[in-house]
Amino acid sequence: MSTGMEQGVVLSPGGVRNPSLGRRRLPAGVSLLGLALSLLALVGPNWPLALVATAVVMLGIWLLWRPGESPILLFVFLFAWLQAAVQLYVANIKGVSAVELNQFVGDTDQATLLSLLACLMLAVGLRVGAGPWRLNDGILAKSVAQAVSLRRWFILYLAALGISTLLTGTAWSFGGVRQIILALASLKWAFFWMLAYATFARRQPAGLYLAIAFGIELILGFSGYFSGFKTVFFFTFLAMAAAGFRIAPKQSMVLAISGGLLLVIGALWSEIKVEYRQFISGYTGQQVVVVGPVERYEKLIDLASDIDAGSLRNGFEKLFLRIAYVDFFSVVLDTVPGSYPHTYGALWWDGIRRSFMPRLFFPDKKAINDSELVNRYTGLGVAGAKQGTSISLGYLAESYIDFGPWLMFAPLFLLAWAAGRVYRWYLKNPASAGLLGMAIATVMLFPLAGLETSIVKLIGALLLRFLASLIVIYYLVPRFLPWVLTTTQGRGR
Repeated sequence: MSTGMEQGVVLSPGGVRNPSLGRRRLPAGVSLLGLALSLLALVGPNWPLALVATAVVMLGIWLLWRPGESPILLFVFLFAWLQAAVQLYVANIKGVSAVELNQFVGDTDQATLLSLLACLMLAVGLRVGAGPWRLNDGILAKSVAQAVSLRRWFILYLAALGISTLLTGTAWSFGGVRQIILALASLKWAFFWMLAYATFARRQPAGLYLAIAFGIELILGFSGYFSGFKTVFFFTFLAMAAAGFRIAPKQSMVLAISGGLLLVIGALWSEIKVEYRQFISGYTGQQVVVVGPVERYEKLIDLASDIDAGSLRNGFEKLFLRIAYVDFFSVVLDTVPGSYPHTYGALWWDGIRRSFMPRLFFPDKKAINDSELVNRYTGLGVAGAKQGTSISLGYLAESYIDFGPWLMFAPLFLLAWAAGRVYRWYLKNPASAGLLGMAIATVMLFPLAGLETSIVKLIGALLLRFLASLIVIYYLVPRFLPWVLTTTQGRGR
């Protein structure tokens, strides 16, 4: 395949000269997004910070837009930015200061500014680590996706789902290695992503298989203690963007309805989750499920049927408060170093150290208690493990506790750089290049998209998923799935 990247001209997979394929041009909608956010920034009292937020998101998009690849790097940045900035825009719409929307008393403006700068540092680190955009990565992924029938991708997903269900159900029997077992189970999403990508990569996608898989995952998302229903939406949208799927007017309506459905479901869940969790845990106050699936879904339907307009409004407000994640940080800014000294890397070191101490060899390793750290540095008395929950300061606030308002950005950059390097490794490694590498990279880096995650859990999740991916790449794929790396096998349509 000949390319003319210097002139922005390449040959398409069919051999036709196409001057547009080699250009990394931003979608037209990005300019409209920037204009809309700028207008929202200027209409309220928080306009200085809101303009900073607008500049940060536009720069982050420019840095991380990689057409034809999985947009997981961009998603990580955008989700973190949303958690840092959403309070500003909502406050502007309401005509109030962002401080008034803070659940607690703290330095909201400084927490927001530091969070926005941290998001920018994440974008820079991800871009430097991932290296320049390469057209051929997307071409290879699409050629593999289109060379195999959707039926075969669907069967592969079902097999991954079955194995994942088995691993998840038996993980607690494996004692000290259960975390790596659960990480391996989470890689089912790579195979869902490949099915979704292969569906959208076709000019006239037949979505029956994807619709079935989507429905299965949506139902399963409500079966656990935590809200996993949104994950299937995220991976579907990520696959759609990676495949470069062009949305027709009818499909735009479907996409808008899907986005609206996600928001409504999120609001409903925010309103009923406390009572639902109490029920499925047998009112034990523990993060366990002791109720059968039929009873779980019956309870969900019962709780949802009792929701009225007022309850739904409360659910949307709770959802908004759940997305925004600067409130704890604002309180920490008042207590550190005023009441508590900086810890000079202790939290980051603990996260790294614990990640290399598997419970198989360190059975006495202390359990993680995020809420304990929140209460220590905020004095808010949030619920903890005894109440069946875990609330984190988030890795930005913890990085500030370690290093202060300036040096806190150094470990964030290094973390993002490492994530970008891992992403590039998946795409360039011959054992995973193309569609498989994009799919696994998407799943592996997904935990990074969330400011609410603690350092120790974030590093542990990333390391465990990376180790689990090595099992898939170097053991399972060569022996059982070589066709996911080539375009010469599995062509049966």
